[in-house]
Amino acid sequence: MTAPVGLALRPLIAVSGVSKAYPGTQALANINLEVMPGEIHGIAGQNGAGKSTLVRILSGVERPDSGTILIDGEAVTLDNPQAAHRARIMTVHQELSLVPHLSVAENIYVGELPRTAGGTIHWSRVRSQAREQLLRLGFDIDVRATVASLPIAHRQAVEIAKALTRDARVLILDEPTATLPRHDLNQLFDLLQQLKKLGLAIIYISHHFDEMYAICDRISVFRDGQRVGLHDGDEKQHDAILQSMLGGVSPERSAKLQVGPGDMPRLGTGRTDGEVALSVRGLRDGHDLHGVDLDLHKGEVLGIAGLSGNGQSQLASALFGAEKSQHEAFLVNGRERRRQDPAHSIALGIGLLPEERKTQGLILTMSITRNITLASLPRFSPGYFLSKAKEQKAAIGMRDALAIKTAHVSEAVGNLSGGNQQKVALAKWLVSGVSTLIIVEPTRGVDVGAKLEIYELIRTFADQGGSVILITSEIDEALMCDRVLILSRGQTAGSVSRSEIEQRGEAAILDRFN
Repeated sequence: MTAPVGLALRPLIAVSGVSKAYPGTQALANINLEVMPGEIHGIAGQNGAGKSTLVRILSGVERPDSGTILIDGEAVTLDNPQAAHRARIMTVHQELSLVPHLSVAENIYVGELPRTAGGTIHWSRVRSQAREQLLRLGFDIDVRATVASLPIAHRQAVEIAKALTRDARVLILDEPTATLPRHDLNQLFDLLQQLKKLGLAIIYISHHFDEMYAICDRISVFRDGQRVGLHDGDEKQHDAILQSMLGGVSPERSAKLQVGPGDMPRLGTGRTDGEVALSVRGLRDGHDLHGVDLDLHKGEVLGIAGLSGNGQSQLASALFGAEKSQHEAFLVNGRERRRQDPAHSIALGIGLLPEERKTQGLILTMSITRNITLASLPRFSPGYFLSKAKEQKAAIGMRDALAIKTAHVSEAVGNLSGGNQQKVALAKWLVSGVSTLIIVEPTRGVDVGAKLEIYELIRTFADQGGSVILITSEIDEALMCDRVLILSRGQTAGSVSRSEIEQRGEAAILDRFN
């Protein structure tokens, strides 16, 4: 799809030089973005690319550190959600902000219910205006019905109708199809085309390329807090958009991690046909996973690659037993897994480094020592009490071995940098003696130096006989693995051998994404 014809010369919304930093993270860096009236502008990018931060800024939830936002050529200050509403910017979030037990009409006009001259709510006007607004969008919905009784597609229409009653000029849709059944897509797309004809500027954020090619006029690509590309919303641009999103293998990583002949860096040992450490068939959870098959060999680093939103985090949780799932077979070192819970997984020698290390992998208010020994407390309890001396000795040993930058292992983990926090999360499993590690996005939010150190630790673990499932949305990390499975819409959709990676590089994986 080419850029829209006949648009006004002036953008309806223009973002110029917007930056936002959090402690240890540059979330946005000098973002420039323009959306014209009557344009649907897509934003693509991996998790952590900065999309959500931009949405929060445009919604008035966060204030930028620098930069300006113009609405129809006039600068606006969006220091709270009410300011965004006054600027006629409305956001439809992935999790809809409707009140389930209220009626459709009440949800559309919540907080702004029309009143009679006597001050009472004018219910007939509320219902007639709500019905008129929905019919305008192409939906014939009973406005007396509760929102809880509606299908997802109709709830989304109610959310958009609510935005339009506030005379929205800019509409932001953040992952609008995340909870939408696929058969309702066309209804949503027809609705967006109607809004486009009304002259709204629409920002459409999604992980699904097929949607953006179907609906977007242009697509901006975000990576690591920067806008790194602008493309026509055309399927022919797919390869260029993927390259912008995923980047490549940096020379410094390749040089530091190079082992053996060839040009590709390596994390694993190349053991892809030895004894099987973990074997899974038909793993599904009824929501995000729909049939995952994998075999992990001892000493192997198996990559799981796929664009964000295809079930990666859910797969990690299911493998670790943190989320309920079903399977046809689940063998650990040749023995069937008897029950699904993290304690049993740890007993079987399986550890998990989750994507959200701050909330799921660590307890930030606790010391480095306590975090490191958390998964193996019985080892430090010869009787009824913990041996603080043994805990401290183990923590100091891990600090020195992993080069965790801290003077005292009694320091709270929350005081460490992102890279050092990830090392502590890894140390927890090394101390516990697990033989299989499931690692999700191991280097997200850490600097280049820390990335190299983490990669070396993974390689050392594999060299010593450990097995690793490395789930990543970064293609350069997937290229370092012994083998790569492609995850698409909750299913394994092919695999890439090491020989293919060495012969074709990133194209061997990118081709599977098409």
